[in-house]
Amino acid sequence: MKRFLILIMLLGTFNFVSAGPVEKTDEEIVSQLFDDLNKALLEKNKTWLEENLLAETSMTDPGGDVMDHDRMISVFTGTIYQFEKIDPGKEKQIKIEDKKAMVNSDINVVGSAIMQSGELADISAQYNMRVNFVKTDSGWKILAVNVSR
Repeated sequence: MKRFLILIMLLGTFNFVSAGPVEKTDEEIVSQLFDDLNKALLEKNKTWLEENLLAETSMTDPGGDVMDHDRMISVFTGTIYQFEKIDPGKEKQIKIEDKKAMVNSDINVVGSAIMQSGELADISAQYNMRVNFVKTDSGWKILAVNVSR
């Protein structure tokens, strides 16, 4: 009887271990994508941007200029921006409705940018970043980015 109980306990343990990973919630996924976007901008990760931005993605910068998908990838993987640090805030506001999500958070940036005049400007500051996502057949993707001061 004792062997039988031990066998049952072992089988239960194996069954528990093989149950597989726990799926992340939509909130956890978009929160992680928000952080990953900031990391991709910091590292100029063109592959990540191409995989996670929808073709119709747009970005509005603090000056009110709007960039389309291609311009956004070009600007943030080229030489215009030189980031030393992009630190997404710990306090994120996340809203999810059906297949749409929004993450809003302050981010701390240390870096510089080449201005239209050709001068290098310090852009280090705290910004507010709002990212809108859409859930597609291949998962959550970025639809819009709005950065303001």
